[in-house]
Amino acid sequence: MTDLKNTNSTNTSLSIEIIPSLEIPEFLVGEIQAKLAYVDETILEAHVGNELIVLKVARPDAEYVNEPVSDLQIVLEEKVQQVVNSMVKGAITPKTIILEDYLDRPVMYDEDPMIYLMEQGEIVQEEVGIYSLGSLLSRLIEFFECKH
Repeated sequence: MTDLKNTNSTNTSLSIEIIPSLEIPEFLVGEIQAKLAYVDETILEAHVGNELIVLKVARPDAEYVNEPVSDLQIVLEEKVQQVVNSMVKGAITPKTIILEDYLDRPVMYDEDPMIYLMEQGEIVQEEVGIYSLGSLLSRLIEFFECKH
């Protein structure tokens, strides 16, 4: 079942709601959303939920220009349902295992080390969200990268 809404007065952008034939497991939502970008070139955006998929589509100039909007809707729904069915059927829920849990151990600190590291020049803020690391932190990162 689909619902079509005109989101632009010039009929160049449409919103299509599709109820998937199978409920989408939470662990597949992101993967299905990523794959919908390749389903049809008319899809501008896709928002995937467990029980609803909302597509924002551009009405192409050539392929569907002489067809009613409902034909575009039917074509897209068939393609989306095919992707959903192929991914959901036989999907195995990933097993999450915590191998080691260190959250309950006592720690020697209770403050954010960022202030101290900035005072010592081991971290320098270049721009908002961009930092340079000093030699001590660079060597520490190199040590852990070499271990793995």
